[in-house]
Amino acid sequence: MTNRTKWLVAVPFALLVGLAVPGLVARDWLWFTHRWSDTLYVILTTGMWLAATAFVDVTRPRGKRDRANALIPLGLILSVPVAVWDRTYGLARNVPAGVSVVGVVLSAAAIALGVAARHHLGHAYAPRGDAQEGSVLVLHGPYRVVRHPIYLAALMWVVAWPLILGSIVASALALGILLPAIVRRIREEEAALLRVHGDTYEMYRKRSWRLIPFLY
Repeated sequence: MTNRTKWLVAVPFALLVGLAVPGLVARDWLWFTHRWSDTLYVILTTGMWLAATAFVDVTRPRGKRDRANALIPLGLILSVPVAVWDRTYGLARNVPAGVSVVGVVLSAAAIALGVAARHHLGHAYAPRGDAQEGSVLVLHGPYRVVRHPIYLAALMWVVAWPLILGSIVASALALGILLPAIVRRIREEEAALLRVHGDTYEMYRKRSWRLIPFLY
């Protein structure tokens, strides 16, 4: 597969997850036309997978495959039918409209943080965070405060994105699946970074937060 042919898989998959599956769950192919928040949710759901594809260079090594890596896309995929079901038949039908607004604001913040972190990472970015000899340690931008801002953005996203439909259930489900997987990946990546960068990374760890400022 090349960076051109990857779209032959990515586009149908994005439409399947963003449009087809929600339509089947809601039993209404136009369910997302009833409220602005529903429309925005579908746009963001479809766009999420397309944006992820755009960031991935399939010609670069993807690193080892393990259960933690598989759980992250699984949590994102499962969140969609759960959120749509909750919005159509469950508790989310009675959630105040303000929850959708909170979801939009937090989603925008997650996107902004993720884009900023990826920008500052530049050529130092490696799929699945595999640290290699000679790699550059990025200490500027959001990395000044948090050692893993891309993962923080991902966690913010999985909480905020289902809230656009008012689905607290889907937010909790996605967070419950992704958080353990991300914590495991952080531990593995930090061990690799410590091996590669030694005392420089150890000093960086002492003056920064791992994932959430002032908490963790």
